[in-house]
Amino acid sequence: MQELGLNKAYIKKALDKPEQFTQMQELGLNKAYIKKALDKPEQFAQMQALGLNKAYTQKAFDNPEQFAQMQGLGLNKTYTQKAFDNPEQFANNYQKLLKLHTVYNSIVSKVKKNEFDVHGFGGGNTITLDGEQKTVPRGISKIWSEITDEHGNFKLMDDVDSALKNSKSQANNRKSSRGATVVSIFFGSYRDPKLKKAYNEISQSFD
Repeated sequence: MQELGLNKAYIKKALDKPEQFTQMQELGLNKAYIKKALDKPEQFAQMQALGLNKAYTQKAFDNPEQFAQMQGLGLNKTYTQKAFDNPEQFANNYQKLLKLHTVYNSIVSKVKKNEFDVHGFGGGNTITLDGEQKTVPRGISKIWSEITDEHGNFKLMDDVDSALKNSKSQANNRKSSRGATVVSIFFGSYRDPKLKKAYNEISQSFD
C-alpha cells in the first residue's frame, strides 16, 4: 500500500476490503484506479463478477454512467465489452435498447409464470431461458430471437433499429384476436385473450 502511495484513508479502505484490494493488485490497476475501486467497492464487485480485465475495468470506471446502463440492461461480459468498444453507438441506441429490454423482461416473467399457452399442431417454438427449453407461441419466439442470443441472454444487437422494427411488427400483427376454429386450433394460429393481451403489452412497450 505504501508503495502505491496511498494515504491513510485509502489504506484503511484497503484493509477493510482485503480481498477486493488483492483483486485490484492482481488486475494491475494503478494508484488512480485503485482509489476509484476503493471509493466504489460495489461497482468494482460488479466488474469482477463480469470477469472484466484491466482494460475494461478502467473503461468502466472512466464511464460510470454507461456502465450503470449496461448493468441495468443485464449485459453479460461479452456484450459489456462490445458496448465499451463502441461507446457512441451504445449511447445512440440506449433508449431503443431500454424498450427492447422491457419486452425481454415481460417475456421472461410470463414464461416463468407459465402464462403462454400453445395451441394446436405447430403452434409454438422452443426458446432457451436459464438453460432450459421452453415452448412459447411462434410470435413470441420470433421476438425472442431478435433480442436474445442462443443462451437466452439479452444481447447487444448489431442492428438495433432492425430488431426494434421486427419485434414491433410481430407484436402489432398478432395483438388482434384470431377466432377459435377447428382449423386455427389445429394449426396453432388461434390466439386466446391472454395471448392477445401479452402482444398488446409488448406493442405498447414500443410507444
